[in-house]
Amino acid sequence: METHYDVLGITPQATEREIKKAYFQLVRKYPPDDYPDEFMSIRKAYEILSNEKTRREYDAIATMPRGAQQSFNLANKALKEGSIEDAIKLLEHSLRWNPNVLMIRGLLGEAYLRNGNCVKAALILKELIELDPNNAAFVGHYAKACLERNWYRKALEAFKKAISLDPDNISFWLGLASAYSQADDFENARATLLEALDKEQAEEWGKLGILLRLISYDIYLEEFEALSLHLDQLEELAEESEELAKNLGLHLALMANDLHQRGYSMGADKISNRAQLLAPDDSIIYEINKSVTDEAIVLRQLEALEEDPIVASEDGDLLYNYLIPANISNQQPQEIAAYDGYTEIMILQFFSDYKNIILYIKHKYPELYKTKSDFLDTALRPQMRKMMLQKRLRDRKLRAVMDKYIDLSDDDLAPALEPIVREEPKVGRNDPCPCGSGKKYKKCCGR
Repeated sequence: METHYDVLGITPQATEREIKKAYFQLVRKYPPDDYPDEFMSIRKAYEILSNEKTRREYDAIATMPRGAQQSFNLANKALKEGSIEDAIKLLEHSLRWNPNVLMIRGLLGEAYLRNGNCVKAALILKELIELDPNNAAFVGHYAKACLERNWYRKALEAFKKAISLDPDNISFWLGLASAYSQADDFENARATLLEALDKEQAEEWGKLGILLRLISYDIYLEEFEALSLHLDQLEELAEESEELAKNLGLHLALMANDLHQRGYSMGADKISNRAQLLAPDDSIIYEINKSVTDEAIVLRQLEALEEDPIVASEDGDLLYNYLIPANISNQQPQEIAAYDGYTEIMILQFFSDYKNIILYIKHKYPELYKTKSDFLDTALRPQMRKMMLQKRLRDRKLRAVMDKYIDLSDDDLAPALEPIVREEPKVGRNDPCPCGSGKKYKKCCGR
């Protein structure tokens, strides 16, 4: 069975310096975001072997009774394979044979944590910390259990202590950043990773895992200059191999898509563009990049429209709100439908007030215009405009939605909801023109 020494590629006689060197080399090769399973095995091996007490216990497993030793080894295997409940049973059995072996209790706490029983895990790990307060691994796992339980203050304190005990363990830095992030403190999350990046430059951990987390915080906080710098650093790392470049490109594209879905399109396009450069022939990356970039263009045009003095009017404001994409709006779908319906009725009934602004937007902001071009193009056609107006005014479902979200009792809204009523009888095209010219209507005012 593979031992922790095998995982790190060292011998049981390895010195503390050799353990750290092997750890640093492997975390560079297997960053946590791209290789979570491999990273977990590397981290666990390092945490046990870098601590003198747990390493001594680990080495002593070979002298344990055969049944307890077999249970422990099978539990380790079950954890690696994701059979958490089996691992828990085996560890509990092993612990009955060796109740004083802290490493077995620690592994049981980790198994409970992975099984979702973070309260039980926290209790076990807290007891272990009391027995061995300087064991960074126990403190780190306790911090993670607190984080899973949403005990943010305890998690922050524990991760900070774990870092003070073992500043070379990259998982503690990433854990502390995650704790800040889950508490919605993105500034401190970003500051933690920047500090980790500075330490990485001195210790040569491998910056890939840190940078991949850091760029998301750059976007959340709109640190776009720093984002470009960190993307440059990732691109430099990608030069090591074509396979790394492709994997990194796909990772960035998926991250950009996720950020885009959450409404961070203005930064997501920078990431997706870089992903496209790293893997230009990847069809998945191409599709993601196209989707993210197209929307980013729309949002940039929306920002420009908001500041455009030519559109700065009450009528212009109505069109601006109408063109805001639904995925960045704070309104619910029915609410959007109500205001869109109201806006379209206003445009159709008082088209002369909006015509020049619509034509200006179509020329100056074409990508933004396209988002509502089906309606606006139809509104520009006089005969279709009249038909659409009547259809909307008779739409009972639309009226019901508008009644729910819009104060229709206001005087300025009332005209938009009333059908156009002719004050005089309709004049046929072959009837005498009402102006008194003696000509047929179609040859005179009806032209």
